[in-house]
Amino acid sequence: MKKFPSLIILAAVLVAFSFGAKAQNAPVSWTVGSFGDDTVLSLIPNNQVVYAVNLGSDNAFTTANLYSFTPNNQVNIVLENSNFNIDGPFNPNTGTSVDSAFNSVLGSATFGSSTYTFQNLQVGQTYQVLLLRTDTRAGAEFAGRTFQASGGGNTSATQQYAFDNGGATLGGYAYGTFVANATTQVITVSGSADGGMLNAAVLGAVPEPSTVALMIVGGAGVVSLVRRRRRI
Repeated sequence: MKKFPSLIILAAVLVAFSFGAKAQNAPVSWTVGSFGDDTVLSLIPNNQVVYAVNLGSDNAFTTANLYSFTPNNQVNIVLENSNFNIDGPFNPNTGTSVDSAFNSVLGSATFGSSTYTFQNLQVGQTYQVLLLRTDTRAGAEFAGRTFQASGGGNTSATQQYAFDNGGATLGGYAYGTFVANATTQVITVSGSADGGMLNAAVLGAVPEPSTVALMIVGGAGVVSLVRRRRRI
């Protein structure tokens, strides 16, 4: 009987902790830059990608460097409002990435949301997020437009994403890392124009040090086995 109140207190603490974890949003450390081709995707190595979403389209594409983008189906990334997607003027029209699939991903964008909720996270796991935004319409009124991304109270530096007629530079990116403290993570996007527009987003999981160590040990074991067989 004496243990019963203690169990109630423990249960209350666990419930409070669980509620707090869901309510929190992990702080994101950001870097930004510009890109001109699909090599920007390598900021998150392909073998670490959890999912990549073509936010402005219902079509799936696999880029030349083998990044697979799924349609915007509201499964992995939930948008605040996904009813406004646009094609055409955001397609790289004079400068292209040479990768036709990547061009198709950049050729559409979602306009209806400024809040993107990344789903299916594992608490305690370190994640990487890559946001891509481009506008290559001709005209001085479009050039120089900028955007920012924020998460968990941290906001990125301002990054230019609009480049008059494209050329060598097609758009801007925001790359962030965070340690998940809930099964979802909210990222907010804002801009000097076009609101929270995004073309695509990629989520990657950073391998734990123990996993990397096991891979190294396993690789060394395979090499040792091969050497032994050669001697025999």
